[in-house]
Amino acid sequence: ARKMRQLDWSRLFAIALAFAILALFSALAIGRAVDKLGWKLYSEEEFILTPKKISLPLFFLTVNILPIFEEWVFRGILLKEASRRTRSRSLGVLISAIAFALFHLSNPGTYLAYAIPLVAGGILLGVCYLLVGLGGAIISHCAYNSILMVMWV
Repeated sequence: ARKMRQLDWSRLFAIALAFAILALFSALAIGRAVDKLGWKLYSEEEFILTPKKISLPLFFLTVNILPIFEEWVFRGILLKEASRRTRSRSLGVLISAIAFALFHLSNPGTYLAYAIPLVAGGILLGVCYLLVGLGGAIISHCAYNSILMVMWV
């Protein structure tokens, strides 16, 4: 980080934010398509990750601290290792995206269809990771979650 120039930081943030916005539009479009099929993404009664169900400070921490660990595990470790073992970065991105989506099914009140838009988001975060590294994927994930948080509030 000390060796990065201002232009490098600007590039990192621009790419990360572009991927966050692309992930948001993808997730919303896929979510609508899944909804039109009559599949529910989550149970409104059981799903707790909304500002109506938990305090705003806890919600903020959840959507902005957990992505650091998620990106470290799913992109920094899993994507890297899957790419190495399969000798394919594309397959590594896909494997990490599927694992990322399935991991999110552990959220209370989620249904299997919840994973569908998250696979697309995981692929975009994986590509972001390949382009600008772990920091970019973390920034992108946090920005995506923050935008969702603002939309919910």
